Amino acid sequence: MKKIINKVHLILGLTSGLVVFIVSLTGCLYVFEEEIRNLTQAKYLYVIPENKEKINVSQAISIVEKHFPKEKITQVRWKTAPESTIMVRTKSNKMISIHPYSGALIGVRDMETDFLNAVEHIHTSLLLGDIGSEIIKWNVLIFFILLITGLVLWFPKNVQVLKQALTVKWSAKWRKVNYDFHSIYGFYMSWILLPIALTGIWWTFDSVKDFVYWASNSKQIYKEKIVSEVPKSLQNIDIQKTNSNINQLHDFFDEKIMERKSLIQQCYLHAAKQGEGFNQVFINLPQDSLATIRVLFRYPYTSLVRNQSNFYYDQYSGKLLRVDLYQNYSTGDKIRSSNYDLHTGKMFGIVGKILAFLASLFATSLPITGFLIWYNKRNYKKKKELKIAAPKSEPYVLTLHNRK
Repeated sequence: MKKIINKVHLILGLTSGLVVFIVSLTGCLYVFEEEIRNLTQAKYLYVIPENKEKINVSQAISIVEKHFPKEKITQVRWKTAPESTIMVRTKSNKMISIHPYSGALIGVRDMETDFLNAVEHIHTSLLLGDIGSEIIKWNVLIFFILLITGLVLWFPKNVQVLKQALTVKWSAKWRKVNYDFHSIYGFYMSWILLPIALTGIWWTFDSVKDFVYWASNSKQIYKEKIVSEVPKSLQNIDIQKTNSNINQLHDFFDEKIMERKSLIQQCYLHAAKQGEGFNQVFINLPQDSLATIRVLFRYPYTSLVRNQSNFYYDQYSGKLLRVDLYQNYSTGDKIRSSNYDLHTGKMFGIVGKILAFLASLFATSLPITGFLIWYNKRNYKKKKELKIAAPKSEPYVLTLHNRK
């Protein structure tokens, strides 16, 4: 049985090695995305706190529209910490930072050319679009199988050799050290890499999400589409073909509908009363005639589950259409909302991130050490076959004739 498993492990390892290396390397970099941004992009993220009120959502939107009239706003976000800036995202993938007290424009980051954004895209699609995403999808599954087969191959035959299977003999020849490094440290790191692989599978396979919700008897509420009710005065206008930026769509609203920017502010204030205690806010603006205004709150960790609540509002009337409070999350919802933080180790704080980083960094070595194991065995077999196939030379007998 182990021979078959070894063959499967070998074939899958050789075929997926390059992708495993790239995904692992980008993964260990992206683990510290927040820390790297705080270090290298602090001027866009933080200001000196002031003893006055912050500007509101409506004002932030107006500031961006004034400076960038051609940009289409997709999201407004901020942290509740007094030193945090307000950030506005546009459809062209620009991140605009605004001073939360003065309303001054701090700066603009083009996320299309952002280094960490590129790292994320390599990690999820190899920069190859849908084809790359499909490659990653199946590679994640292959990596999971490699971890399982690797654990089976590591498992010692008996208790007597257990100690050898748990320690690397660094004084041995390099081939033995390479094998032990791949096998033994692979065993230790597998317990961190398995959850990382499983959360990756969750992302890439919808069938896995469906199974988890079914197994936990949870309803997939997040899949239910919520739409705004288009007013009668607008139903004959093909809004889908218009630019849905706030100031451009405003011309289509009748006088009875609240001015859009003020409406978004009212939606936020309404949600904030119900979802108090949050430390991050994300407001997604509608991008077509049926989309809703979505207000998302994230909360400080009180358990291993990431707590976040969603509020969906009609973009025309401001009517609350649905609330998804984290207190009402089903088992499936809790797994879904915590998936990213488990994948990156963030769920366990800085210790979890360090472990995820080390495990991902180690994973970059697995294709290399695995290839060397295969290459050395292959060379050894070839040399052995050549030795067996070599013709035997006649024995040299020392005689009086050839002694001269």
